[in-house]
Amino acid sequence: MLQWGVIERSDAPYNNPLVTVVKTDGSIRLCLDARKLNTIILPTRDASPPIDDILAKFNNKSFFSSLDFSSGYWQIPLDSSVRQYTSFLYDGRSYQFCVVPFGLNISNAAFGKGLEAALNNYSIPCMSPDDIHTYVDDILVSSPSFESHFDTLGWIFHKISQAGLTLKIKKCHLIKQQI
Repeated sequence: MLQWGVIERSDAPYNNPLVTVVKTDGSIRLCLDARKLNTIILPTRDASPPIDDILAKFNNKSFFSSLDFSSGYWQIPLDSSVRQYTSFLYDGRSYQFCVVPFGLNISNAAFGKGLEAALNNYSIPCMSPDDIHTYVDDILVSSPSFESHFDTLGWIFHKISQAGLTLKIKKCHLIKQQI
């Protein structure tokens, strides 16, 4: 995590426990146990729309894709002024997150804002913006035609690449008739 730039050494006076979560694929996700920290963080009101609202927009659509980000939260930089609050001890040494950690009550909203900023950098506008739906750390694409779906995916891939974000290919489902 140090080599990846996810964490850095810290001299902060704060300390949060760490928790490991076993994911469905058997891999382990390291999370900040930020229960105390979350009690003092001012929550953001941004959230993913209810999945039923997104699914209602799939009406009259024939082609679908879902894009999943690799450790999505870790792709969003954490402002240097707040990193100290994410500090934790490991092997007797203090570290802090440089990116949004899993475990904060604002992690989902921070990722959503980062993704929104990446997609809304309109050097080239999307021809079908209503076909793009963000849900937690996924992008869902629904299109009425193969051509528009292909064009929208190309636009999204370009924006993701420009922003330096990465997808977890094995969890992406491209150009399906149902997802």
